[in-house]
Amino acid sequence: MSRPLMFLALLGLGLASPQVPAQDASTTVPAGARTAKDPQRQVRHLSRLLQLSPQQAAALAPVIAQRQQQLSQLRSDSSLDKRVRRDRLRAIQRGTDAQIQAVLTDNQKQKYAQWKQQLQERRKQKRRDGADDGA
Repeated sequence: MSRPLMFLALLGLGLASPQVPAQDASTTVPAGARTAKDPQRQVRHLSRLLQLSPQQAAALAPVIAQRQQQLSQLRSDSSLDKRVRRDRLRAIQRGTDAQIQAVLTDNQKQKYAQWKQQLQERRKQKRRDGADDGA
């Protein structure tokens, strides 16, 4: 087995191992607080959605983890102007999207684009529903 394939296989095994985080009263998140999504959970979701191979899933894991880290840093930086924050958020999303698409087949890219479109439509609907409630 070649070194890159062995690395990806070992990385895949690391992703498959169950990890149960310890929780106590000090780590509880208040209701309604925005929490970062688990990168491993996101990779599993994309794996099911796009029928990723183990190698593809292993390649996406560090991309998703890096995105979560960048988003977390962005959210914690209170010195940023709203527009700057939005622009950086979009840059992170575009960069991650390009890295994800580089791993996908043409058929998977189509499914991924459809899924992203559905997410965007749901977000728009939520905003409309929220605006209707506040009026």
